[in-house]
Amino acid sequence: VEFPLDPDEANIDLENQRLILESQLQKQEEEEQQAMAVERELKGKLEELETNLKEERANTVAVTADMARQFKALQESLIHKISSLETTLTEQKDILDITEHELMEMTREKENEISQHRQRALSLKHDMDEMSAEFADMLRRVFDMMRSQMGMKILEGGDHDHLQSRTQRRLQDITADSLSAGVAPVSVAGGGGGAAEGRPN
Repeated sequence: VEFPLDPDEANIDLENQRLILESQLQKQEEEEQQAMAVERELKGKLEELETNLKEERANTVAVTADMARQFKALQESLIHKISSLETTLTEQKDILDITEHELMEMTREKENEISQHRQRALSLKHDMDEMSAEFADMLRRVFDMMRSQMGMKILEGGDHDHLQSRTQRRLQDITADSLSAGVAPVSVAGGGGGAAEGRPN
């Protein structure tokens, strides 16, 4: 059974409850203020993080774009160098092919010239051999005729010593002429010797 409080006690009890409620309300307000302060701090940090993230993203985009530009420029430079080197290589190959062709043509022409010179030399040697043989045969006939004439004069009682001296001088002159013409001297001793073919110088 509850007994009703007198007015003074009731007022005191109400006052105590008010104080308790005010204390609880104040404590709650302080906690709310602390929570709001923490929330504001967290929001500030979050905004700062978002700002930093945006800056990092912007820097990343800028760096990526710069690297892409550098890579593209380097790629274009390398492509240009490769193209230039390929062009130079093609030109050098063309020059080499032309040079090899010209060298082959020049070698063929020189070989032809050498062959022609060799043929002309052989032909000239053959002609000179024939001329030497003909000249030697002609000298032999002349010597035979002279020997025959000189023998007849000797038989007719001519001056043998004078005739022999003139004959030797004549033979020496003819021999000297034949040597200067490239023909070996003809032996006239003992009834008409053979003629030796001369060699061209």
